Amino acid sequence: MPDFNQTVRVKSLIIKSTSSPSSAPKIVKLAVNRPSMGFEDIEDADEPAVAQVLELSEEDVKEGKPVALRFVRFQSVNSLHIFVGSNHGGEDASRIDAIDIIGVPVETTKDLSGLRQQEQQ
Repeated sequence: MPDFNQTVRVKSLIIKSTSSPSSAPKIVKLAVNRPSMGFEDIEDADEPAVAQVLELSEEDVKEGKPVALRFVRFQSVNSLHIFVGSNHGGEDASRIDAIDIIGVPVETTKDLSGLRQQEQQ
């Protein structure tokens, strides 16, 4: 579960799995700003309990195609739960090589005074 250091607008998601097509994710459920959510809470949940349910094709995950997310539900995201409900082969384990979350900060005026510049070695 990514916890962002500031509120973001998430536009799309890329899930890449280049290994065995049968272990690539097929059904993915996304929950927004639900920090105490567990597997048992999301496993049987559908929309609107989760922000969006994605059905990915083998081509989507093999080529790493961006999947557009619903505009309204991803405008003010602080945390994002990503749950793989099933994969293309019906196997017990799913393989994900990379997840890219594409979005922009809601505010750019966050106080960064607590950050220190680190010296390059």
